[in-house]
Amino acid sequence: MEQIIHERFENRHIEVLDAGCGRKWQIKLQMPITITGVDADQAALDKREDLDVALKEDIQTVDFPSNRFDLIYCSYVLEHVNGAEDLLGRFKSWLKPNGLLILRFPDKYTVFGFITRKTPHWVHVIC
Repeated sequence: MEQIIHERFENRHIEVLDAGCGRKWQIKLQMPITITGVDADQAALDKREDLDVALKEDIQTVDFPSNRFDLIYCSYVLEHVNGAEDLLGRFKSWLKPNGLLILRFPDKYTVFGFITRKTPHWVHVIC
């Protein structure tokens, strides 16, 4: 994943949205980035010293201008969102032309995937 990002943006400074950012950044990038993190959990945001902007907001209601981000990263979040199609449309509008959207979902055939689908978010945090 990191290689794709480096190749796409050729090590120029990029604006990143970590949507539903949680407690840690999952990607190791050797390039200049500005990270905006959005999460409804203040405790998660408090652990994110790498965020340039930390917003305690619901990812479904937060608003950004169009063409704001080069990269939007959303990991293990959409499976918890009612109306995820609407959120994907918002992601598309927030991306700059030639921007990159990275989505991660749990594999439904693993124990982790089962737990993720069948339990509230707070269970994932303690696991």
